[in-house]
Amino acid sequence: MLKNTFPLLIILIILVGGCGVKAPPIPPDVLVPKAISDLQGKVREGELYLSWGVPRKNVDGSKPADLVTFRVLRREERGGCLECPGEFKIRADLDLRAPGDYRLERGTVTWRDEDLREGTIYIYKVLSINHWGYPSTPSNELIIQWGQPPPPPSSLKGEGRDESILLIWELVEGTNGYNIYRREEGNPFPSDPLNKRPVKGDRYFDKGLENERNYLYVVRGVRVFGETAVEGKSSEEIKIEY
Repeated sequence: MLKNTFPLLIILIILVGGCGVKAPPIPPDVLVPKAISDLQGKVREGELYLSWGVPRKNVDGSKPADLVTFRVLRREERGGCLECPGEFKIRADLDLRAPGDYRLERGTVTWRDEDLREGTIYIYKVLSINHWGYPSTPSNELIIQWGQPPPPPSSLKGEGRDESILLIWELVEGTNGYNIYRREEGNPFPSDPLNKRPVKGDRYFDKGLENERNYLYVVRGVRVFGETAVEGKSSEEIKIEY
């Protein structure tokens, strides 16, 4: 009797075991988004902006990463000891499924932090979280040493020359340099200045321009705290017609 029923039991066990049983879960590392590696920060007109590229792949190279949230983490250090243990706290969760206080353009996210205190070092990291709830490993760390932005330069003047414009302004005490911005009528000022590094002194030659066109300019002072260039508010805008 047992010999006759044994094969049937084996078949029933196989059928029951294979019916309605889910396949083994995909290992989490397959679903984890690739970490952000290009986190950077810029201070424009006294405001700190963080930006980073949106990861398109998972750590195993598959795509899409199917992200739903970016989590911004921040740590504060007032004593100047970056190596000391410190706690990162959630500063913001940016929900990509709904409009929020961030900008997403050409695969780059830009977010502004507020209420920064003078003399404080801020350390930032960003995590990507996909729709499964799996977070990436933290991004590269960004260190911002915050200080008081400089006041705007005054008495900005410009002189049109052949395919160039000479700008002159009054120096601001305690400023390490200046950023120069140019736009044409009907267009906003770009996010980055004409100069790659803060300009020393009280003048700047803008070259390679077209004659008989109108250009508008502002100048902003820069103070450097550690490795952080803190840019202040704009001077009065001037228009050069020539």
